[in-house]
Amino acid sequence: MAQVSVEENSVKIKGNIKSIDDYLTVKNSLQELVDSGYRSIDICFLDSVSITSSIIGYMLKLINIDKIELTVAAGDKKLITLMEELELHNVFSVREL
Repeated sequence: MAQVSVEENSVKIKGNIKSIDDYLTVKNSLQELVDSGYRSIDICFLDSVSITSSIIGYMLKLINIDKIELTVAAGDKKLITLMEELELHNVFSVREL
């Protein structure tokens, strides 16, 4: 199960996001920041090697519909490679931790 922590406009995720519960935890954490008025959010995937399509879809919604400036930091090279293969590297402003 993924562990999610929130500090200011940053969401840190430790572990792989695999289940619906993991997705809902991450989604709710991000939505709380949006509802609090943050227009720029940093997401750190500390050690995830992949993320689910539902998380990707929600992050795209934040960018395209809610006009949130989203940046992603990844601690595992495999996640960065995945983002590049999906051509989402620039969309999410992906960088290595």
